[in-house]
Amino acid sequence: LFSMLDVKGKGYITRVDLIKIIRHSGENEEEQRAFERLRRAVPELPTHISQEDGTRDMFESVFHEMDYNSDKMITFSKFARYMLEHTNP
Repeated sequence: LFSMLDVKGKGYITRVDLIKIIRHSGENEEEQRAFERLRRAVPELPTHISQEDGTRDMFESVFHEMDYNSDKMITFSKFARYMLEHTNP
């Protein structure tokens, strides 16, 4: 899943990368699959992001929890840690 989200192959996902995935999830089949898998894995993530309806705050909350050291990057190890802590066995 992480490699599907890291579309540029940088080894990390930024806030902007994740927002683009959410906002453009229906534009092509690969992005749609990545978004659907992400939503199943992280149901707290909103399906859209808007300042007006509180979904931006929901997004920021999840992003900050993933980015526990606040360096503005979600690496594979951070992503894996979040997933292990937030999924049911």
